[in-house]
Order: sequence, then C-alpha cells, then structure tokens
Amino acid sequence: MVHQNVKFISRLLLASLLAAIVMGLSTAPIDILTLKYNWITVAIFLVVYLFAIYLFYRIYLESVTNNHFKITKIAAKPSARQLVITVLAMVVMLILAAVQVKFVSDAVYSIAENVADLQALSQRSPILMALALGVFAPICEELIIRGNFFSYALAKRFDQPRYQLVTVIVNGVLFGLLRGGFSWVQLSYYTVMGLVLAATYILSGRDIRVNSVVHVTANLGLMLMA
Repeated sequence: MVHQNVKFISRLLLASLLAAIVMGLSTAPIDILTLKYNWITVAIFLVVYLFAIYLFYRIYLESVTNNHFKITKIAAKPSARQLVITVLAMVVMLILAAVQVKFVSDAVYSIAENVADLQALSQRSPILMALALGVFAPICEELIIRGNFFSYALAKRFDQPRYQLVTVIVNGVLFGLLRGGFSWVQLSYYTVMGLVLAATYILSGRDIRVNSVVHVTANLGLMLMA
C-alpha cells in the first residue's frame, strides 16, 4: 500500500509539472495578434489553435491508451446523467463568472500580463477574442489539465475513490495557481472553478466533451458579463 501511494504521488506531481508547462502555451496564439494584427497573423492564430486542439486531443487519446484509462468517446451519445451534470456544472460556473465580474476588476483579462494590448485587441476584433479566450483556450486547457492530467495521474490501478478525491483537489488547486497567480481573490476563484471542472470530469464518466462545453460556456459568459 505504501509503495502504491508513493507511486501515485509521483505520478500526480509529474502530471502537475507537465500540465503547468503546457498550460503556459494555451494562450500563446493570442500573443501573436497582440504583437501585430493583420490577415497573416489572424491566419497563423487560427491555424495554430486548431492544430493545438488536434495535437492535444491525439496526445490525450494516446495517454488514455497507455494508462488503460476508460473514457467516454467523442462519438458516443451522451447519457441522461451526463446531460444533467453538464447543465448543473454550467449553472455553477456561470454563477462563479458573475461573482468574478462583480468583485474583481479586469476579470476577462486576468490571465494575461499585457492587459492594455488585450483590451485594444478585444475592441478591434471582439469575434477573434471570443474565439480565443472563449472557445479555443478553454478547450485546450480541458484537454491538458483535465484529460491528460487525470489519465496519467490516476491510470487504471489508481482509479479508486480515494485517489480520485485527491486528484480532484490537487487539480483544482493547480488550476487556481496557474490562473490566479499571487492574488488571493483570483487564486480562490480559480481554485473553486478548477474543483468544479475536475469534479465534473470524474462525475461525467471522464467525458471531455462535457468539460469543454462547461468551460466554454463559463468563459463566454464571463466575457459577456464583464
């Protein structure tokens, strides 16, 4: 038992490290537009994000296969349970988005250092910003920090309630640290958000579609309310 727990902790730490490294790249295409905005950079932005989503998804499938982790396939019909979980999670996340907008300034741009550039880009091309922060980035994040994180940290031999609970908590805290930075308000908000998304992934039968829809809804709702 001790050996298994040590093995689990090691996998959990490695999964956290890898997620932290890759998560930093999830908004990189936006930087291309902030440096120079023209049809060439817009094309590069779209191509890079679409390729990133495809690549992260392929890595996700490979990780699932290697670690004998059972997931809900993309082509599978969602169950009634998954639909209910999706709706409930969306409601919770939209409530969190409303709380974020009410109590924290610059909520939409909290993940970026160059706030002024992003605000200018948002005014110039709100559709691209909605695609970037509202759709592409959250899908990439879910594939990285939920999909690949859980498939590696848990695998088949660790897929037990006690390990699931620990993984959900660590995943939530990690998401809070990566997105909230050193602000206690932001850290608390994103940790709660991460816990909700992590729990959603487990409760939905590891359906990355559910998490993607919930996360996209939250980000778009946040942008609309801000």
